[in-house]
Amino acid sequence: MTYEGKKDTDKWFPVVLIDDDDFLTAKTGVAFGDVACKYSYEAATSLSTHTVTAVEWKEAGEGKYWLLIGASEFTAEGKYEVSVTVSDAITYNFSVEVRDKTIAEMMDNIDTLLTRLPSALSFTGANVNANSQVTAPPTDMALDSTVAKEATLDAKISTNLSFTGANVNANAQVTAAPADMALNSTVAKAATVALDATVAKDATVAKAATVALDATVAKEATVAGLNDLSAAQVNAEVVDVIRTDTNAELTSIPGASPTMIQAVMLTYEIMRNKITETNAVQTLYRDDGVTILGAAAVSDDNVTFTKGKMA
Repeated sequence: MTYEGKKDTDKWFPVVLIDDDDFLTAKTGVAFGDVACKYSYEAATSLSTHTVTAVEWKEAGEGKYWLLIGASEFTAEGKYEVSVTVSDAITYNFSVEVRDKTIAEMMDNIDTLLTRLPSALSFTGANVNANSQVTAPPTDMALDSTVAKEATLDAKISTNLSFTGANVNANAQVTAAPADMALNSTVAKAATVALDATVAKDATVAKAATVALDATVAKEATVAGLNDLSAAQVNAEVVDVIRTDTNAELTSIPGASPTMIQAVMLTYEIMRNKITETNAVQTLYRDDGVTILGAAAVSDDNVTFTKGKMA
């Protein structure tokens, strides 16, 4: 079983304890002091010990418990293996994929960004091509106070520059020096000022003949639906999951309501992995052929063969 974790953060993980004699009976009444917990980071050559305290161990009932771990143990991004050992019970193992942010946090950040950008930027009079690029500068670009210090770009430019008799070509460049050019103290003084297609306006805003709107960041009022996925894109992602993505082997037998992946993986491992059977117990092993994945009681009275529920 693989869970999601956050770096340097405690999180509750489920633990199921089964009696190691009959592989069926739930192990109840286990106190925190009876628990031995060990963990290792991916590719580690040794195990580390996590000393479980009273506040980190909760019994839910029927052999099910909760273990709190992570703040001091999951200190890097990557995969961790955790094992919980209790006397007279099968060792419970699970994996944790640790990241700086959880998937839910990343989705919330993206949603917040996409919600705030349209209100921060307002474009008027701009021409947008099929690639979501502004191909002509807007006649009026109102900038939110979090983006720029001026009401409009045109207002600032007209305040700082005054041209008389200048020739400007189709690429927004001054091709002949104006007869009279008044420059204030915030603008560089030169005989000929070329207005390049990408003129940096100030430290936070760039006004250009072509303003590239990044597909993952810019969402202005005139460009809608950039965050919508096409049917073909959704289909491609589904095909990739089915044909390319791999799944880790199970570390325990799923419950009565498994996920689709758990159900498929259990069927696959029963067909593929090593199975031994005595006159009392059928045992299913993990891929290494040594570690027990689950077991079921079996009996035969020469009339009816009975196989119990695997756990």
